[in-house]
Amino acid sequence: MPAMAASTSSQLSRTVAVANQKGGVGKSTSTICLARAAHIAGHRTLVVDLDAQANTTSDLAAEPVPADTVTIADALVGDVELADVVVPAIWERVMLAPAGATLSVALDQLASVVAREMRLRKLIKSVTTEYDLILIDCPPALGLSTVNALTAANDVILVAEPDAWSLDAVADFAQTVADIREDLNPNLGTAGVLLNRYRRTAEATQVIDELVAGLDAHLPGTPVWTDRTVPLWTDISKHVHAGRGLDEGPPRLRQLMERVYSPIVAELVGGSR
Repeated sequence: MPAMAASTSSQLSRTVAVANQKGGVGKSTSTICLARAAHIAGHRTLVVDLDAQANTTSDLAAEPVPADTVTIADALVGDVELADVVVPAIWERVMLAPAGATLSVALDQLASVVAREMRLRKLIKSVTTEYDLILIDCPPALGLSTVNALTAANDVILVAEPDAWSLDAVADFAQTVADIREDLNPNLGTAGVLLNRYRRTAEATQVIDELVAGLDAHLPGTPVWTDRTVPLWTDISKHVHAGRGLDEGPPRLRQLMERVYSPIVAELVGGSR
């Protein structure tokens, strides 16, 4: 398997954006499964929910987040520190910076803030000694929140489905990464492409071949994890929505955790602590 295109950042924690501007590809589920893998490995983990839909917040928060709770929105546009919005997640050593209904409004306000692309990087810098891994769940758009995530991150994981629609999205995303590297974050690494909802079909094989060729041209060194594909199984999302790790499920889900998510976390952070 190709090695990750490693970042050269000196940050103490590893910050990873989980992204794709195409909606419905499983970014939030992937983020939560990676958080679970980090929990299993004993890593101190922070999940930052930058999606106004707040699906990750709903599934991962240990307790429902009240409407008047300070969230990542307050930290992005106010004087609130990131540590002040963090709440416990459902698993030990995993914390959550929740999203809420005000996130969309906050992003509109953020557009007029000086150095607006750097807000999340500044917030994360204040907690880099507190965590081993910081996962950022990005929204399905290449807007200001995703730009903030990529500017703050050491690496990005692109979650994609092996279909023709994903090829156009990946091409747009590759250009965004190139722009971020040139203007805001020259050390941004591309950890890999996680293929979600995979089915072994001729179309999927063709799309993956085209995806590999496109990434070689636009983001050279970015691995497409063909040995870590995530099948189209409904029980994956059912387990996640129920607050259960895949390792707590039936054998095929336990094997999926061991084959896909745990190796990714091990490469991002290193071995168990």
